[in-house]
Amino acid sequence: MTLVGEGFSRNFRVLVQGEGLVENVPEIKEKQLYEMATHFGTERLIFQAKDTRAHHWFIANFGHEISMDVESSQVMAVELMRRGVRRRGVFGLVAAYKE
Repeated sequence: MTLVGEGFSRNFRVLVQGEGLVENVPEIKEKQLYEMATHFGTERLIFQAKDTRAHHWFIANFGHEISMDVESSQVMAVELMRRGVRRRGVFGLVAAYKE
């Protein structure tokens, strides 16, 4: 599948809806998320993450610079998590490191 071609910008971003992948599912659909990240690159993806479980998963698996669409009331908590100030969550310790 090619999205970049005549008439397409090379600076596109893809918003990945959370429903069925990270929201309202007993387990996060890791395989599908990794496949999208491999195909497009995480720098081109914005993941919808509306709950703490999703925030922790994306930061732990794709790094603290991953782009997430979060509720406005969650911005501060997510930024603290990214910076390593808030480390405990559903999956234990979340490490934040920036080179």
